[in-house]
Amino acid sequence: MRLTQGRYASIASTAALVIALGGTSYAAAVVTGADIKDDTVTTRDIKDETLRLKDFSSGAKTGLQGAPAPAGATGPEGPTGARGPVGATGPAGPISLTGSVGATGPAGPTGTRGATGATGTPGTAGGAGGAGGTPGETGLTGATGAKGPTGPSNVFSVFNYPGTVMVEAERMVLSLALQPGSYFVQSKAFGMRTAPGLGYFHCNLRGPGGTEDFSGAETPDVVDAYSNVSNQIVFTSTAAATVTLSCAGMSTTAMEKSLTAIKVGTLVSTAGPDVATGSVGPQSPQERAGAANR
Repeated sequence: MRLTQGRYASIASTAALVIALGGTSYAAAVVTGADIKDDTVTTRDIKDETLRLKDFSSGAKTGLQGAPAPAGATGPEGPTGARGPVGATGPAGPISLTGSVGATGPAGPTGTRGATGATGTPGTAGGAGGAGGTPGETGLTGATGAKGPTGPSNVFSVFNYPGTVMVEAERMVLSLALQPGSYFVQSKAFGMRTAPGLGYFHCNLRGPGGTEDFSGAETPDVVDAYSNVSNQIVFTSTAAATVTLSCAGMSTTAMEKSLTAIKVGTLVSTAGPDVATGSVGPQSPQERAGAANR
């Protein structure tokens, strides 16, 4: 190591100490920087690795500093350090004068009903009501509703079994009173021969509005022989009505007479086509008599 002249004074005392300790005896005198001639102590006079930084003056230390070395490469990033302890809670912030409106809380229970207040003073009576307006015109009649279901059928019957002696003029043998409605009516009677000779038997069933049905038969010329006569009609009546069975005959007694009416929900009666062709042919005396009595 080489020292310059400027550094000599700084290491003089240290050099004197080294020289004094180089012999085997204790030096009685202390060698100082004044005892050493300038530029006489060289690097070879100093034992290697015997000087320390503290042995140099401040100026010498400054002179020993070399030029700054270039910055080295950035080292690798070190591992993440352990998480530090949680810091103390900071002071409370300032209190806001108006906070945001919170959500509506649940409804509380219904309170106890208060006492009924005193009755107030009655108010002044209202004025007289205005006169009623003129009635409006009657509205149009609505459409007829759907027809209801057909009701149950009703049957009405009357009968008479004992014999009724027939004469040429009609005699009413049965009658039946009926309430308003639609009906199917049927009758029947037996004509029994009471004497030989000319004999016949016919009956006429009549209802309201000119409704009627005529039928007749010639009884055999044998005592106690009989013939059967039956009739039927249909009609609708809006008022109460009476149905009658009238019979006439010669040498005959009417027996086993009956009259039955069935009330129906719906009745449709229409006239059929005229299928008559030519004359009706010869008639028996009983038929001629019956036609005359019609």
